[in-house]
Amino acid sequence: MVNYINYKVFVRKRLSSNNWESFSNAIELKGFYNIKVSKGIGKKKDIFSFNIENSNKKLFETYFSGDGTTTNFTLKYYPIPSDHLTGNNQKFFVYLKSGSNWVQQEYSTDYTISGSSLIFTTVPSSGSQNIKVEYPVLETDDIIRIYRFKNTDSYTINDILDEGTIVTPAANLSSDSNTLTIDGESFISILLNALAFVQQDESATKKSHEIIQDVINQVNEYNQDRELIWVTGNFQSSQNINYNISYKSAIEIIDELSTSEFNYDSNGNQVDCIFYVLFDGTNYNFYYKQNPTTTDLTLNESDKSIISIKSKKSMEDVTNCAIFNAGTDCEGNAMEFPIFDFSATGGGRWIYITKTNTIGESLINQEFLAHQSVWDYQDTPSAGKVRTSNYPNNYTGYETVFFDRNGDGTLKTTKVQPSNDQDFNNAIWNESYWRGLKKARDLLSKNNSPRYSLVISLDYGNDTNTDSYTLGNIYELNVPSFGLYNEKLRLEQIDYADHLTILYLKEDLTI
Repeated sequence: MVNYINYKVFVRKRLSSNNWESFSNAIELKGFYNIKVSKGIGKKKDIFSFNIENSNKKLFETYFSGDGTTTNFTLKYYPIPSDHLTGNNQKFFVYLKSGSNWVQQEYSTDYTISGSSLIFTTVPSSGSQNIKVEYPVLETDDIIRIYRFKNTDSYTINDILDEGTIVTPAANLSSDSNTLTIDGESFISILLNALAFVQQDESATKKSHEIIQDVINQVNEYNQDRELIWVTGNFQSSQNINYNISYKSAIEIIDELSTSEFNYDSNGNQVDCIFYVLFDGTNYNFYYKQNPTTTDLTLNESDKSIISIKSKKSMEDVTNCAIFNAGTDCEGNAMEFPIFDFSATGGGRWIYITKTNTIGESLINQEFLAHQSVWDYQDTPSAGKVRTSNYPNNYTGYETVFFDRNGDGTLKTTKVQPSNDQDFNNAIWNESYWRGLKKARDLLSKNNSPRYSLVISLDYGNDTNTDSYTLGNIYELNVPSFGLYNEKLRLEQIDYADHLTILYLKEDLTI
């Protein structure tokens, strides 16, 4: 049997209420092609794009020819939201040609809309393309939903590839080009770009997954129609942590909290976690799980669904030196330090590490929360007590919440006891260095050896494992032509393009 692939693309129009039309009233698009959807784990943006025909601007303008008897005409794109038919938010316009002029018709007086039908009150006169309908079918901030399915003309919820928002600039959408390119992002990059904060004192510490849930709740307060749902069965860390950060993008906070520094399994071992969002047709589900270490599926080079395999193992990803930014000190100065990994297998690529750039502020916040009686602060309705200075105003009997360190970074049994602002700032520098150094070393240790990366293109029509690919999971690869036998790689990204499913896998040195 020859397989055939079908797509369905719908647009949910943005309304004046800053909400969107329901999917049951979404407009089905026509004339689209070259669909691409890309989904990944962590901070990677989930994106989509497609082309749509716009010859003679027919996407936004439709012409009909009156015959002197017909009053009902079938719209190409429908249903039209009632919000767009009249009033200040009117976007749907109808014109009749009179001589060389176009005369605008009034909704409900001259015509009405019922489903796919444009119904005139009075019969339009006979003429060639003397009826014009204008409507911006696609606009920035509209929601797009994409389905892909095979060997059938019907689709189900399980066939959803993605749902996200159009980010194509308005100027590009109003272009006279015969083809429009529509670009968009799914909601993980849009929703989690919102600012969030974490503030807790030492007596009320939480586990990393609880803090992430708090951050998601903050995001949901401003996006109640697109709430992120914490999935039952998500990873739960076993130990409390102390983590404080002022306003920062939610995705940056979650990305930092997903590292092994903040997560502990049931045995108390530090573990890395991954996160991603999947839309199931109803909910935007937030997945947070410990990095899988067991094989989910085996892919063999001989599988008939595999069209091509690209493999490399080079020094490009090897990093043995870096500068890490440990944030700012009490004077607002950037704390930056070099680090070298002499155990790296060759390579010489430098990186600038920003994952550590909250350490300084976090330490100062910890000090404030533990010694509020000697700090200046103000109460705010949204964030509670917020310090108004970077130094305490009294050092009598003052001990920092962190322990002093020896020259090699090992902890002493006593805490730091500053006697003035300079001592306090020096302590922030010293502790920021050692905490940042640990993070930077962990990051370099994961990138100090060359790793295999594979890009596998699968024929969606012949692929029997279509629904079995899960982001972040481990897949065993047998590719004799590349000398790979039972090689375990992590799935970091999935692309969908026409009839292809494209898997991006990378060797995971933690397995």
